[in-house]
Amino acid sequence: MQAEASQSQDVAALMDSLGRAAVGAARALARASTATKNAALAAAAAEIRKQRDAILAANRSDLQAARQRELSAALLDRLALDENRPWQVGSKKSRR
Repeated sequence: MQAEASQSQDVAALMDSLGRAAVGAARALARASTATKNAALAAAAAEIRKQRDAILAANRSDLQAARQRELSAALLDRLALDENRPWQVGSKKSRR
């Protein structure tokens, strides 16, 4: 019981920290030029593609845990990543 309370406090502290960082990032983003924003998006997309194998491995673990919790097929489908999604992010193919 005490471990759960501690974990809950850790999550709350993490969320507070992430929220504060997001506010700061939003201010910086509001002042950034279009070229800077585009470069940041391209770098983020490249990093996602670079980390593909690790992301897929983590997703398999998440899916296994979700199945053990008996989540619905619809939720499992939303959670699932595969060889086709979302790796086109940031590419010309994904722009319509």
